[in-house]
Amino acid sequence: MVDFNNAAGRLYDLLKRLRSRGKTESIQHAWAGIFHIDKEDLDQIIILNAETVKLMEGTKNLILKQKVNHDLYLKPFAKIQRVFALSLGHQVQNASELLDEATMVGLEHCAELLSRTARENQIEESVLLEFLNEISRLENSTLESTISDELKALILDNLLEIKRAIHHYQIHGAKGIEKAVKNTFGSVQYFTINNPIINTNNEADKKVIFDYTELIANIITIVSAGLNTPMLGEKIASFLIGSGK
Repeated sequence: MVDFNNAAGRLYDLLKRLRSRGKTESIQHAWAGIFHIDKEDLDQIIILNAETVKLMEGTKNLILKQKVNHDLYLKPFAKIQRVFALSLGHQVQNASELLDEATMVGLEHCAELLSRTARENQIEESVLLEFLNEISRLENSTLESTISDELKALILDNLLEIKRAIHHYQIHGAKGIEKAVKNTFGSVQYFTINNPIINTNNEADKKVIFDYTELIANIITIVSAGLNTPMLGEKIASFLIGSGK
């Protein structure tokens, strides 16, 4: 059984699902079905295809960091790379011919290796849905708030990046969400350098900020087990409202 708690496992899962689609279905429509999006939403399909290529490259890089026979473990990627060289108009059959049993077994071995050496936290789908619901609520409350346009844009941009990472969870896993949150934390610090004084006397506005920082802290705690959620929330909030809270 393949573990999906690592990059190779996620790549294996996606390619296995691609291989199991109807042979005459186009790769475009197959990816749309796998990612549950409109099969004619070409822009989104291209983005998701590109993200899956990133996953493949990231998997190769992780294997190169392991003390194993690299030629042996990287062997299946010769054909996997050719799958992504196919146009979206090609049929699934063309991809399946490349994703033969030997290639999939080789990738399965990669997943087993990385499950021991580069294991990641897994997040339940129900938790991801809770985060998406909270983000939606925060987007609305942020838009309705009277905080400055600059701070409002910062929060909304950060929420969008995290939301995108959650939607891409089956590709990049917890690491993708962790990266988005780290970018968020960095942008908050950068924002406060250019905006050292932030007036937030309105209680509703303060709640928006604290709800936002609590969300960030909760997500960090999920993707990086063991961190102190309350302390993280307080630290992030202190960057934004400092002595003005």
